[in-house]
Amino acid sequence: MIKVITTALFLVCLNILNTGAQCLKSEQEYKDYYEKNIVNLDPIEGIWDVSYKFNRYDDGNLVNVEENQKRYNAYIIRYGDKFYSCGIPELVTTTKITFKKTASDNVYLYDKITSAEVWQNNSKYKATAILKNNLLLEYSYKIEYEDKKRILWDDIVSTYPDGTQKPATD
Repeated sequence: MIKVITTALFLVCLNILNTGAQCLKSEQEYKDYYEKNIVNLDPIEGIWDVSYKFNRYDDGNLVNVEENQKRYNAYIIRYGDKFYSCGIPELVTTTKITFKKTASDNVYLYDKITSAEVWQNNSKYKATAILKNNLLLEYSYKIEYEDKKRILWDDIVSTYPDGTQKPATD
């Protein structure tokens, strides 16, 4: 019993360390948070479906295109002056993704840090993320992997809140 509690606490702490933010434990907790704070949410905060397109190049020639629709859900939540892409604790990864507002409306700085535990080495990726119509967030970045150049495009589509939610009452 103690081992199970210790493991659960470790996973929650690992999720907080990965993001730097207080991530929540379930999709319902995120929905409750978004409803409670609906009037103060930034357009980037919410639940997003993440899809990607991955172009692989060899000596400057396109050799492969890989696409994956709805790869996973991202739960974006504000913590201080940044927005953190959190996951559910049982899906903790060794990747930290943050967004930061810029002086331009609907433009965010995307920052991704990966760990050598999953990736070839510790890597940092930065991009400009553009929010379109408060529904679609787009960004792309280059990846050097096994001496091959790759370009990854992420398209993430907002699924919640969808505009029908009203502020929660206590």
